[in-house]
Amino acid sequence: MESHIFQKTKNKEEYLGLIARLILHVREMTANTGASMDDILEYDDTMPPKRSREEILRRKREAEKTRMLKIKNDPIKLPEYKEKEKQKYLKKIEKGQRKRINQMTDREKRSTRRKWREYSSTYRQKKVVEHHTENFMRETTPPLSDNEPHRENIPHIAEEEYKRRKEGVGNKGSFETDRLNKRMHTFLN
Repeated sequence: MESHIFQKTKNKEEYLGLIARLILHVREMTANTGASMDDILEYDDTMPPKRSREEILRRKREAEKTRMLKIKNDPIKLPEYKEKEKQKYLKKIEKGQRKRINQMTDREKRSTRRKWREYSSTYRQKKVVEHHTENFMRETTPPLSDNEPHRENIPHIAEEEYKRRKEGVGNKGSFETDRLNKRMHTFLN
């Protein structure tokens, strides 16, 4: 069985020359470091495990995300990118790969609108979750300094939070709302 080094070299003399240089290099290292030849030559010749499809796709998504962030943060590249995407879209319409809604049949319109509804509902759900996490972080984060007033003690913020909680579904009879109502009346009176 031939070595992979030999396969990369052009002839046997070159291969033997590489081996001789490797042996000399290892001898120098053993003399300088005091380590045994076995310690220096010991290496893991196993290949790293093959990445799974999910791992490859995850890395691809991360790379695409960083690429898009670079484009979005660059004021020169962003308009270029948008123009390029617009040209791609118009070219697809010309070729007939993409139809506008007024060019579709009734069946295509129904399926397209169904997809739009699904996409928009997932988008809205994501926004609601983001909003809730943002509110949670804002409410649970203490003030940065001791002399800074807490959010509940600032009248206009307390009023906004009161309105937001009052409009919330299922919160009207809760203990939290009653507590805020009492606090609001003390600020307003």
